[in-house]
Amino acid sequence: MKKILFLLLLIPMLIADIVWSQTFDRLNPPFPRLGIFNMSSPVASKSNGVRERLLADYDLAIIYGMTDIGADVLAPELRRLNPNQILLASGINSVNDRDPVNHFLYRSYRGRLMNAIEANQATITVDNATNIYAGQSNANLCYIRIDDDLIKVNSVNFTTNVLTVQTNDVDRLVVSTHHDSGAIVYSVIRVSGPGIYPNFSEYAVTVDGKYSWDYIAEKNFLREVNWSAGWFDGMFHDWFAYILYIGTYKHDFDMNGITDTEEHSSDWIARQWRYGLEKFVQREEQLMAELTPDLPNLYAVNAGGVIDAYYQYLNGHQFEGFQRFTSVPGVISDAKKWLNQGKKPTILHLFDYFPEAKFDDGKNRFSEVRFGLTLAMQYDMYYCRTAGDTYYLFFWYDEFDTEMGYPTGPSTALANGLLVRYFDNGVVVCNATGANQTLTADMLTGGPYYRLKGGQDPVWNNGELFTSVDMPGIIYAPKNQRGDGILLFKQPTTVVSDIIVDNFFMNATSPGSDPVQLSGSWTKAVSAGFADFRDNNPYWSQTGSTRAFQAGDYYYDDSWGYHYSTAGSGENSALYKPTIGLPGWYEVSEWHGWHGDRASNYAEATNVPFEIGVGTDVRIRGSYNQQENIGQWNRLGFINLPAGKEGFIKITNNADGYVIADAMRFRYMGGDEFSPDTVPPAAPTNVRVY
Repeated sequence: MKKILFLLLLIPMLIADIVWSQTFDRLNPPFPRLGIFNMSSPVASKSNGVRERLLADYDLAIIYGMTDIGADVLAPELRRLNPNQILLASGINSVNDRDPVNHFLYRSYRGRLMNAIEANQATITVDNATNIYAGQSNANLCYIRIDDDLIKVNSVNFTTNVLTVQTNDVDRLVVSTHHDSGAIVYSVIRVSGPGIYPNFSEYAVTVDGKYSWDYIAEKNFLREVNWSAGWFDGMFHDWFAYILYIGTYKHDFDMNGITDTEEHSSDWIARQWRYGLEKFVQREEQLMAELTPDLPNLYAVNAGGVIDAYYQYLNGHQFEGFQRFTSVPGVISDAKKWLNQGKKPTILHLFDYFPEAKFDDGKNRFSEVRFGLTLAMQYDMYYCRTAGDTYYLFFWYDEFDTEMGYPTGPSTALANGLLVRYFDNGVVVCNATGANQTLTADMLTGGPYYRLKGGQDPVWNNGELFTSVDMPGIIYAPKNQRGDGILLFKQPTTVVSDIIVDNFFMNATSPGSDPVQLSGSWTKAVSAGFADFRDNNPYWSQTGSTRAFQAGDYYYDDSWGYHYSTAGSGENSALYKPTIGLPGWYEVSEWHGWHGDRASNYAEATNVPFEIGVGTDVRIRGSYNQQENIGQWNRLGFINLPAGKEGFIKITNNADGYVIADAMRFRYMGGDEFSPDTVPPAAPTNVRVY
């Protein structure tokens, strides 16, 4: 349930050259601010389920902008679902194997052919293979250039200097023509992730009158991204090598066959790279201004960690995988600089995550979420909590649905180092000291304050009048610090985010709850993916892949869409038991897609039986039709649930067709004051039909 965006006119306050309180607009949303970076293509081999619906809940979404992987599908859908969302297109900032080879950055390696070679030849003998893929552990990413041929190398024999190269690749990345003996062999610098590095330097050459920075910028805005459609508010660059990793790649910017670190220095390489990178950023900003002068034209990047330049060009940047690449003090120092020097509106993004090794409990580490969120709120950052080294799953927390409004001033530090920032509706405190600290009410101004009353971590978010709280903190390593945070409100505030019980623990089951319990014979399934979202099976899933791996003692096989059963007599059942942190009335709703790739593949049941109850007490019975109301929440009833895991909804296969076990939603309606209307309306009388 997305927080309600509200209009609030505030008296501007100029503090430290920053206007903190402003009239609400979608480029300046109230807090907490939530942002997501979608690393998955919306046009995949499997249905995305409801991923686009979940992405639309965020104030800021960054999606791949290239049309060949589905931006033309996802961007307009997100615009439809959430017109207020800030939407950025993730573009390219490197070259690939289809681009002109004269734009590539090469190693100092210079080999020569020992013999003439012909088209589609499988082996090549060179005079010396030493350092042909320097900086890489093997030949998997080794590409060579001979004249204008770009050829992929599969293996290298350093004893015989024989290269085994790719063949039969539809005339791409193979020897495509005759090359004379003695021809020069160049080695391309290509790495996983960004791809082939361009020659961003004063030594770059032009191709058809374009330097590499002009070529890539124009490729983004004129060819790869459908910029003229007006879907995007700005450009975002992942893998933005603000500081070029030098390593042992043996760069040769000036193309004279001498390694630049030997001929010049690492600082010289950095200056050369920065020369072209700045021209690239300038060219893209120029293109945005020319093509869409009436759009916001925001600009942000992901450099992994901090970035202390380009303030005049960028609206901000992303801290990738919070604490993965940058320490907490580094984040704080850098965020302060961007607040004071960066372009406005600010787009700083604290992209939090936990790795696969923590999949067994990572989403339920509520203190880590509070730590990241409250730190983000100190410095105008957008925040999200994701999972996996490629950040492909994301989660929603009670604090996300709160309404803190706008800050009334900057973040300040208490005597014990706790960071404090006051907002229209309360105060946010973060313990980023790396040590245990205590916060008491007399340390704060403007009170009294109340703790949030929530459902996911009810001991912490107990709704009580605030007096004091112990906030843990510890530093395990420079980039592995733990802390905590708290949101306090001027008025008693209750927020219970929707509780989703889905098929799998990680994939779309809410934090704090467990997935469905299946008895009997059920089969997990995914469906084919199609470019048109209307053709995709709308099961409740963040991803329709079938990803599985082993992380220590934890086996993960969680990226499916739904379960199904054939018709029977009730021998197969699915039991949904949410974790209720705040007792009260809950609306219970079910969600189902269809069975198969297409809606017409199978005959789903029209009479799926269900029971809703507490413990052994069944309070509601009924059935629903899975051939109708597909891809939406369908209310089954209201029930008063106690704290814990006693509440349930159960379905069985005692039905007339395929039974789908997908998601159930438990939406908090209130305490004893809530009175559900379960009486159907009376039939109309005295109606005359013309």
